Amino acid sequence: MSTIKSHAWLLPLRSDFVVAVSDVEMVEYLIDQKTIPVPLTPYYCRHVIVWREALLPVFDLNPLFTQPALKRFHHFGVLAYQTAPKTPLQYLIVALSGSPARVAVDDEKVADTPEEFSGPLRNLALATFLHNDQPVPILNISHLASGEFLRVVPDLTV
Repeated sequence: MSTIKSHAWLLPLRSDFVVAVSDVEMVEYLIDQKTIPVPLTPYYCRHVIVWREALLPVFDLNPLFTQPALKRFHHFGVLAYQTAPKTPLQYLIVALSGSPARVAVDDEKVADTPEEFSGPLRNLALATFLHNDQPVPILNISHLASGEFLRVVPDLTV
């Protein structure tokens, strides 16, 4: 029986932790873009970038996992998502610690979701697969951008 393979993009949040998005959700990889700070915003989303004449929020996911925020932003992934079927695409940006990588994913290599995705972050991972014997959570981008996520995420002082 042959296994079904699909593709995903690995997004390095730090040198020892990557997350993934589906092949169609990764729209563009940006390097060294000017970020604009935005006051009174959540600690994990304090900047925006002008992209194709739109202001997009920049998410630094590291503080969500009790890791230091990135000191400098050099690498970014522009991600697309929909809030419901047949609705227009919306976009956000995730700050990365390095270049994303496109990989083949074996649908039979499911894995347990890492401990970092427990509690209020549990809905941030759609599923998890193994890549190089390491669990890689697949981000739920629409949940990350939702008001519900803003309400349930811990209010950390970073």
